Amino acid sequence: MLDFYGGLLSENQRTALDLYINSDYSCAEVSEHMNITRQGVFNLVKRGREFLCEIEEKLGLYQRFSELTADIEKIKEDAQQILDKQEQHNNAEAAKFAQSILNRTECILQTGVVRGDLIM
Repeated sequence: MLDFYGGLLSENQRTALDLYINSDYSCAEVSEHMNITRQGVFNLVKRGREFLCEIEEKLGLYQRFSELTADIEKIKEDAQQILDKQEQHNNAEAAKFAQSILNRTECILQTGVVRGDLIM
């Protein structure tokens, strides 16, 4: 959730959480890096996590994004299966359609953007 809602945190909360969670720093290491007390780090991390959870509870955007990403991954797998089977039966039209689906899902997964011009 830090990557998703991190921009809503204070700079200190974001830095402390990033070091603590993503870089796997201990409170002492974060404290040294940020030049604050370990208690200060503990408070930043605690409040930051509480804020992130509160925002997610209210908005649910991270959960929806995760579900959508999983659905797109499944569509991508299904399209690949169609492509594999149609190539065996030499069906060019179905293979073209399956490739279009693969291209769109890959674009969405990489960029998070739905582009209409990829439709074939």
